[in-house]
Amino acid sequence: MSGAAPRPGSAHFLRAQQLFRKDQWSQAAKAFKEAIDAGSEEPEAYESMSTCYLRQAQREVKEHEGTGKGGDGLGMYEAAVEAALRAEAKSAGERWQPSFILADILFSRQQYILAGLHLRHAMALPSFITATPQERSLLSSFSDRIALHTQQLRQSFAEQEQGTTDVHRSKRRSSERAGPELDRSASVISKLSPDILLRVVEVGRVDDPGLPERLSGVCRRIRQILVGQPGVWQKLDIGGKPHLELRVKTYLERCDGDKGLSATGLKELRIRESYKWEDPAAIGRILAPHAGYIERLEVVAKDPVGLLFWLRASMAHLRYLTIRCSSQEKYLSMKSLHFGLLPAGSGQLEEVDIEAVRYQGEDAPGGENISWVENPRIQLANLKVLRLQECWTFGAYDDLLVLLRSALILREVYIGAFYWHPDTEGSAETGKPRTLIRLEHLKKWSCQPDEMEDQFDHIGLFRAISAPSLTHLDLLIPDRDSAGVLQAEGLRDALPHLLELTIRHADLQADSGIPFAEALQPLSALRYLHLHDCENTGENFYRPFTANTTPPLLPNLVALAISEDPHVQAATLRSLVESRVPHADRSVQSVAGLLAIRSRRLANPDPLPFAASQQPPSSSDTSAMAAIPPPRLRWLSISDCKGVDPMDSLIYPYLELSLDYYKCSSDKPPGAGRGMWDSVGRDHFLRGDWDMATNSLNDAILSGCEEPEAYECLATCYLRRYRQEAFEQTRTGSGADGLMMYELAVQTAMKAEASFGQTRWQPYFILADLFSLRQQYTLARSYYSHTLAHPSFLSATLQERSLILTQSEDVAHHLLSGWPRPPLQVGGAQERPVQAVAIQSPGHRQNRLQSVLPPDVILRIVEVGRISDPGLPERLSGVCRRIRQILVGQPGLWQKLVLGGGKHPVLKTKTYLERCRGGNEAGETGLRELHVTEDFDWEDWEVADAVGRLLPPHAGFIERLHLQSKEHTPAPITRWLYRSMSSLRSLTVETDWSNAEPTTSSLDFDLLPSNSGQLEELTLRRVTFAAGKRPRQGEDGTEEDEAVWES
Repeated sequence: MSGAAPRPGSAHFLRAQQLFRKDQWSQAAKAFKEAIDAGSEEPEAYESMSTCYLRQAQREVKEHEGTGKGGDGLGMYEAAVEAALRAEAKSAGERWQPSFILADILFSRQQYILAGLHLRHAMALPSFITATPQERSLLSSFSDRIALHTQQLRQSFAEQEQGTTDVHRSKRRSSERAGPELDRSASVISKLSPDILLRVVEVGRVDDPGLPERLSGVCRRIRQILVGQPGVWQKLDIGGKPHLELRVKTYLERCDGDKGLSATGLKELRIRESYKWEDPAAIGRILAPHAGYIERLEVVAKDPVGLLFWLRASMAHLRYLTIRCSSQEKYLSMKSLHFGLLPAGSGQLEEVDIEAVRYQGEDAPGGENISWVENPRIQLANLKVLRLQECWTFGAYDDLLVLLRSALILREVYIGAFYWHPDTEGSAETGKPRTLIRLEHLKKWSCQPDEMEDQFDHIGLFRAISAPSLTHLDLLIPDRDSAGVLQAEGLRDALPHLLELTIRHADLQADSGIPFAEALQPLSALRYLHLHDCENTGENFYRPFTANTTPPLLPNLVALAISEDPHVQAATLRSLVESRVPHADRSVQSVAGLLAIRSRRLANPDPLPFAASQQPPSSSDTSAMAAIPPPRLRWLSISDCKGVDPMDSLIYPYLELSLDYYKCSSDKPPGAGRGMWDSVGRDHFLRGDWDMATNSLNDAILSGCEEPEAYECLATCYLRRYRQEAFEQTRTGSGADGLMMYELAVQTAMKAEASFGQTRWQPYFILADLFSLRQQYTLARSYYSHTLAHPSFLSATLQERSLILTQSEDVAHHLLSGWPRPPLQVGGAQERPVQAVAIQSPGHRQNRLQSVLPPDVILRIVEVGRISDPGLPERLSGVCRRIRQILVGQPGLWQKLVLGGGKHPVLKTKTYLERCRGGNEAGETGLRELHVTEDFDWEDWEVADAVGRLLPPHAGFIERLHLQSKEHTPAPITRWLYRSMSSLRSLTVETDWSNAEPTTSSLDFDLLPSNSGQLEELTLRRVTFAAGKRPRQGEDGTEEDEAVWES
């Protein structure tokens, strides 16, 4: 006899009830969810699940308040509300329990009025008649508690409304001293208009994709605003946060809006390494219906195969693909990944960035040649950027050309540490196909394979292409004729407009250097030349650079970088600098002197020999060549050159002061970034929103905007922010002193002056205003004079003329009278003088103790405090001018430099190095300790390199060096300290390099000079050493390689 069939999900529901009775809320919630997914129709399922979420939220809030760790409960509260609302909708008024649960949730969130409404609704339902006496007693006592809290809340509101003016004033003063409270700041945010709130979220989620999720938990109004905007939820960042499935579902539901899956707003999907890949199928099934709308996919993981399996062949609109394998033992298979994500007819892909991926077929090596893309002519039709790092491939040489032959509009190619294992012969021996692959739009080519790996003929790959529009070229040329590479057929049309050239490990034809000089002769537009570890670069090689030939060699060269060159000598480079830099510039010793020289040249500008928009004169026109002034070198970088002492005065101060680092002009098309400037930046600037205008203008400039007004408005924004910060610091004695904004304003104004100074007077006026604010009246008067004498000043309006004339007269008055400038005022004429405001403000009385302390007491406080807080001198120097003068005059307080995750590390390093010198202009630094923590952004190579360039003159005095790195060895900084740390006593290096096998990324002990014996303490954590080889005599008399460990 057969019984009745069990109801769907009954087993899960019974197990969930057992867990619920045992107060195991987390497991019970999962069991109830499994029962609902299995088809359970029990009305208690949603109600019990909501109660479980509520109890979890209360537990998280309690733990967070006690320990400050864990979640804040907002996610569980939202899940509880969602489950209760579904239970209420499912019951359709037949059950009173969902309304009671909603009242309990609202009471926990201190929303007593709404809780009372829901509780009264529950007690008024017809189904409440069936409630037990215990349930009725429970709801009655709960109603009394809600009424009591509501009465207390109303009483507190009444007391606040009936308070006197003195009470309000005292509360305002106390709040100004203590700072804004959390509930007050939240109320301020909740009062923002929707457009401003959405703009804040739009800007903030660029660096913090989880910002909309957190802000939606502040209050109901903000949540309603954000939930109603699907565009806010377009970016999904999956990491190690709890409740991942619920979070993903929330994002996908909110980005859909009211239009359904066919119009999903999900555009970006980022999967971090912190994501636990235990059950990727659960997330994959949720994301699969939305994969066809994703435009940007970024995956950083050890093995993301499980998740990407669900996205295969469905990402028809994918434009940006980034996949990095973080495991050092396992590479990913190309055959079942990556381009398999794209349907055969998809042609939207624009950028590919792949790292640590193994490309192989089913039978490779030795199998058939594989095609990297199933339908390359369609799938790669719009590919613009290709980056391949630490990748392997098995197959024929022609497989590497499939991408290039199909990507007709490719603009940038970066190939680094690429390993090729041939399985066939033919084109791999010849190194090039029969016909050249013509890439009309290619701008940048950088190919840097492993120099120890000779199985990949990257020079042959480069010779196989023709790039007439190439502007940036970076090649590694081991044991080859570098001049012959530059004279390749495919590069011949690109040489006249090549802007940047980097050559690594090349033999530059030693004795005379004439062949390489002849190869450089067509490069009339070259601005940046970098020679890295090149052979045969002696005096004869650099002689053509200094000779006064017709036509001149590299007439537009403004930047030269030489690294790891054992042959170059200081005398040779000194003669090169003297031939390329005028004598007046070489005599400059300070920033003021540099600005003075520039101001004297304003009346008679001396531009570069050939502007970027001009064509050089022909070699037959000798009269024109004779009239051309000598090229002016603006930047020189020398690193790890044994023949040049780092302490040598070879790099004249002019070359240090004119530019911190040089980068060639952007290759973005004309007008790029113009829309961002017209639509966003100008609007914020005209409204006086200086912070938002600063961000918008920086984005526009980085996007390629070349509008003169963009640079001038950005400098003005920095100027306004400097005045605001200086005013607040003077009024309250706290906060930043504005010096950072002042330096940024000067740098931006100088960029505008260098780029547009010949046609516009506004950059000179901004510089004059900046110098007059800092009471540098001599420089200010010079720039005011050049502003008034500029030809374009004739087009200035009457108001502009009146303003500039008035300010110029004020500066002249201060120079004649010698009186100090009046206090800084911000705003209109209705504002009071700063000193009067500062005396009457609570902050003035608060800072009085700091202003009356004697210097020896202040120095003792700082000396003791900086033991545990090395950044204390830097922060205290921003309290007031008196304390800053005391601290700046003590070089011993600035001997320890700690670089972490703070902002502006280059400016911070400069500040410490300048202040630890004291009054000694000879350059004897007081820097004794250098600590670089793991929070420092080691992957930002430009920042690390800029910091490292400042250290060589001071490296000989450092006694303690502590380096921490998350993933990489600290090469960007240590390479600048090459063999110069003669006083080093303690060395500590920590990394997270977990590879069990030896790696070439090893610690370089060449930091110590060969005659240095000061090292007393050495600490290494998770550092591997490089395995090398040296020849030894074998048993049969032949030489063999013996592996050794270098340390």
